[in-house]
Amino acid sequence: MTYRFNRSIMIERNDLAGSPYLSLGLPSQIKGFFILGGIMESIFELILEIYPEQEFLKIEGHDDSIIGVESKTMRLIYSVNKIITDLSMSGMDWEEAEEFYDYNIESAHIGDKTPILCDDRNLF
Repeated sequence: MTYRFNRSIMIERNDLAGSPYLSLGLPSQIKGFFILGGIMESIFELILEIYPEQEFLKIEGHDDSIIGVESKTMRLIYSVNKIITDLSMSGMDWEEAEEFYDYNIESAHIGDKTPILCDDRNLF
């Protein structure tokens, strides 16, 4: 099944059995990419297209963990599960990745544009 959003964005739906998103009608795993006009784009690239004049504060090295933008404050939203998964795939074990996330990412506050961290660790 394919989801259609505005601007001709399509997302292939993965198996939603048991997904917390099933009742919301949202795809359970987006994988960080949209198909837009036949070209694969990251969610962050799509956000930059939609808001070309906007400046965003990013978490360095985790663009593929961006799952959206909060439209009132224009802060990026990151998946905590994806950040920790990426850290664990870079050579850390899961506990080390969680500890690194807790100490170096979650505890960082850089002002009004500090990204929003969606703690989705227990959802998947």
